[in-house]
Amino acid sequence: MTQMMQSPPLTSPSTPTERRGYLELWRRAPGTFVAIAGTFGLGMGTIVALFGLFFTGAALTILGVGLVLMAFSLIVARNLGQVHVRMLRRSGLPTIPEPYRAHAQSRISSWSAAREELRSTHDWAALVHGLIVSFVLSTVSFCVALPWVALAILGPLTPLWEPFSGVGNRAWAAQLIENVPFLSGWSPSAVVMIVLATAGLIALATLPLVLRGLVRMQWSAARAMLGPWAGDDLQAQIDDEREARQAALHAEDSDLRRLERDLHDGPQQRLIRLQMDLGLLERRAKSGDADAAAELAARARAGAQETLAELRALSAGVAPPLLQDRGFAAAVESLAEVAGIPVSLELDRSIDDLLSSEAARSLYFVTAELLTNVVKHADAGRAAVSVARTGDSVVLRVTDDGIGGAVVRSAHGLAGLQERLRGLRGQLEIEPATSGTAIRVTVPVTAFAAR
Repeated sequence: MTQMMQSPPLTSPSTPTERRGYLELWRRAPGTFVAIAGTFGLGMGTIVALFGLFFTGAALTILGVGLVLMAFSLIVARNLGQVHVRMLRRSGLPTIPEPYRAHAQSRISSWSAAREELRSTHDWAALVHGLIVSFVLSTVSFCVALPWVALAILGPLTPLWEPFSGVGNRAWAAQLIENVPFLSGWSPSAVVMIVLATAGLIALATLPLVLRGLVRMQWSAARAMLGPWAGDDLQAQIDDEREARQAALHAEDSDLRRLERDLHDGPQQRLIRLQMDLGLLERRAKSGDADAAAELAARARAGAQETLAELRALSAGVAPPLLQDRGFAAAVESLAEVAGIPVSLELDRSIDDLLSSEAARSLYFVTAELLTNVVKHADAGRAAVSVARTGDSVVLRVTDDGIGGAVVRSAHGLAGLQERLRGLRGQLEIEPATSGTAIRVTVPVTAFAAR
C-alpha cells in the first residue's frame, strides 16, 4: 500500500487503562524492580555521556565546532530518553508517546542542521532530564528499592540465619531490652528475630506498593519532560497546514507549466500550420488555381476544428465549465461518458454541498487523471468510480479489470496526484486487488468548505 503522506502525530495515542489491584501490583513487581535497576544503570551512563559531550561542546563554542557537539548531545539525550521510557514500560505503566518534533535530526550533517537541532525545546528538556532529573530520581529509587527488597526477603527468614550471625549484631537488641520494660528478661536473639521478622513482613506486604510508587515517580517526570506537551497539537496543525499549502502551490505551479507546454506543443503548432495553409491558400486564389485553393481551404478548416477541439480539452483541464455550472457529480458523469470504456458510477450527490470550488476542482482532476491512466495503461474493459462520505472523510475509489501493477514512481502520474492531494491533506492508496487495480483517495472533510 502506498500512502500519500503522513500527518504528524497530533495527540498522544490512547494507552490501555492501567490495571490496578494488590495482586496485579505483585504480578508487576519483578518487572518494576527491573525497571528501577535498569534506569539506575542507564542514569549513570547517561550523565557521564551527556556531561562529557555537552560541556565539552559548551567550552568549544567559541571555535564553532562546539555548537555541533552541543547539537549532537541533544540527539544523544533524545535517544537515551526514549531508552529510559522503554525501560519504564517494563513496569506495566502506560506507554509515554514520543513528542511532536517539527524538524528532528537523526544526525548533524551541516551547520543549518545543528542550528535547527539547537532550537528543539523537546530535546533541551531531554538533556535536562538526562543530566539531572533521571540521575537523581533513578538513584533515589534504586537506593530505596534495593534495601527494601532485601529486607522483604531476609526479614521473614530471620529465624533461619540469625543464630549464625555474629554477637555484635545483637548489641542493639540488648539496648532495646534495657530500655523497654515489657522486654525485660528476653534474650537478645529473640528480640532480633521478632523485630527483623516483623519489619520484614511489613516490607514484604508493602513491597509492590513501594516499588510502584518509586517507578511512578520516574514515570511522571519522564511523561512531563520526554512526552508530548500541550502545545504540540497546535504546532503540528500549523506545520501540517503549511506543508499542505506549499504542496498545493507546487501542484498548481506544475499544472501551469504543463498547460504552457501543452499549448506550445499542441494548439500553437497547429495555429502556425494553419497560418501557413492560409498564406498558401491566398497565393493559390490569386493565381486562379481553384482546385488547389479548395483543397487548402478544406485542410485549413480541418486544422481549425482540431485546434478548437484541443483548446476545449485544455480549457477543461483549467476550469471545466460543467464542474462550475452543475457540480462535481455531474462533471464526473461527463468524464465517464467520454472515457472510452464503460464506467459504472456510484456517486453521493450530497458531496457537492461539502466541496468548495477549489476542492471540487482538485478532486475532479484526480478522478480525470485516474480514468485516463485506466484507459492508457491498464488495458481494461471496464472501470468503476465511487464517491461517498465515510465518517469525517470523502472517499473516492477508482477500480478497473485491467492488468494491474500500478505503482507510485517519482515524476510519474500517481506521484503528481499525491502532490495535488497534499494540498487537501489527503491520501492516495493502491489497494490490494485480486485482479485489475483499485485506487482509493481519502480526503478529510475539514479540507472542504461549503460553497
